[in-house]
Amino acid sequence: LLNQPDAELAEADSVVKEQPAHLFASMLRYDVAHLRNDTAAMRRAARNFLNHYDAERKANRPEYAAHAPLVKNYHDQFTTLLGQSGK
Repeated sequence: LLNQPDAELAEADSVVKEQPAHLFASMLRYDVAHLRNDTAAMRRAARNFLNHYDAERKANRPEYAAHAPLVKNYHDQFTTLLGQSGK
């Protein structure tokens, strides 16, 4: 899906249908927004990710454990982008 914006958005939509707060959907939406240089959409995706981060991590989804460094990277990047600390 890398660098295939339409496919990434379709995947994000599929994820949200199953798990509305799933972090991967926000990650995919951020990637598409970044490719399209859409700062507002990047910020929306980052905010959505951070708003759901704590609860989603507590859900102990196996995909988060399997991709822990990636999830942490997005968390850190989004925290910096939005100027939030510790969320």
